[in-house]
Amino acid sequence: MDALQPILRRELTAAAPPRLLIGGPLQPLAGADDRCCDPEAALTEPFTRRYDLGVFWDEGRLAPGETRRLLARLRDLYCARVLAVAGPGAALVDANEWRALGYARETRLAGETALYVFDVRHYKPVPDWFNPKNWAHPELWDKYRW
Repeated sequence: MDALQPILRRELTAAAPPRLLIGGPLQPLAGADDRCCDPEAALTEPFTRRYDLGVFWDEGRLAPGETRRLLARLRDLYCARVLAVAGPGAALVDANEWRALGYARETRLAGETALYVFDVRHYKPVPDWFNPKNWAHPELWDKYRW
């Protein structure tokens, strides 16, 4: 936990999130609008608002299926960016499971602790073909039958 605090502080100051969602045994960190939530409650409570950054500590309290559901819910509903810490006893231990959920960047901390990051801006770059010059050819509309 001690090795994690400077990394979390660096990530928070780099992002400067005005709204922060924290789940797990982490203390509230500096943010304009912090909200601490119980991971079990985040699985069941209705969606009310989106946060800029979510911080989640996986300490193995949830079953692997529930942990996957929670990480997907944080990623899809609650936060555009999620920092997830897998500590000793974490439900998800394989890095491939984290990558499958979109948590790509991995930083190994002391012991068995690792930090995984999901950022929607870096999740999938916009492909080159996805622009009007490659698919919208109005000059060809009368020439070919598609």
